[in-house]
Amino acid sequence: MIWPLCLALALSGTQRADLYTAVKSRDQLNGLPFTRYYTRDKFGRVISFYLSPASSAKPLPLMMFVQDFGSKSLFENETAPRSSAEIAALEKAVDGKACLLVVEKPGVILYDNPLAEQTAGTEWFRREHTLERWTEALTAAFKAASTVAGVQSTSVGLVGLGEGGIVAAHLARLNPQMGKVVTIGAGGPRKLFDLLWIASRELKPGEAYSQTLSAWKDVLANPDDPEKLFHGLSYRQWSLFTQTSLIEELAACDAQSWIIQGDGDYSVAPNDPDLVFSELTARGKQTQMFKVPGAPHDLGAAWPTVAKGIVQWCLSK
Repeated sequence: MIWPLCLALALSGTQRADLYTAVKSRDQLNGLPFTRYYTRDKFGRVISFYLSPASSAKPLPLMMFVQDFGSKSLFENETAPRSSAEIAALEKAVDGKACLLVVEKPGVILYDNPLAEQTAGTEWFRREHTLERWTEALTAAFKAASTVAGVQSTSVGLVGLGEGGIVAAHLARLNPQMGKVVTIGAGGPRKLFDLLWIASRELKPGEAYSQTLSAWKDVLANPDDPEKLFHGLSYRQWSLFTQTSLIEELAACDAQSWIIQGDGDYSVAPNDPDLVFSELTARGKQTQMFKVPGAPHDLGAAWPTVAKGIVQWCLSK
């Protein structure tokens, strides 16, 4: 099989790292305000993570960004490296007031930038990318980053975009010190709700539910299949990520939450934030909601301004 070979080749030049300990990489990204580290998670995988500068004189709080679905690297262009627009704007908003932590997904190699039709990723990625395994990679990076000099990890702010929002909420559920969670375009109920809404926009009324539900039955019949795809993602990913929802994860953790969504986001149902907010409020959770006028899924031109508000909220007492 190809994916174990890819794993072996990817890790062959990697420095040794022990469980949840940070090892500074010999290979750094030129021109970017991040230091590259390695650690090892409980599954024995070497995890790459990146941390914006910390101050040894005054420990800085930790903020963590969890990216959306897909197998694209956090960084682009090997000859002149640059981070994604979301990370660049968030790092600028942090502006030395916190350490920003970002983590490369297992199965993704630095500078990977697949074509749109290859979003599902390599066989290696499709086998690695489940909610449990991705959350463990993030937990390992968080615990390792917490040992870096100048990092204060007693109260952590999490920011998750799209699928990353559900993962961030699950991460907060498992790590109580993560006190604040911001989700952006992350849905609300289990993902089938959004898929049915998307179908209702794209198909004739009589076809929307029948076609989507027929495809979904096939996903449930082959839940561990990494080869079959539905909406560009593997059956394995769909079945394992939809065993929970944003509402369920936020309801089960003690973190404060801020639910953000662009009202021009057609990747999720427009009333998702209302559902999340009402459910959490009814259960006595500390939550708030913000709909960004005209903004797409990643908030587009509004993201830099929203990012500043997110950082301010995460760092407030």
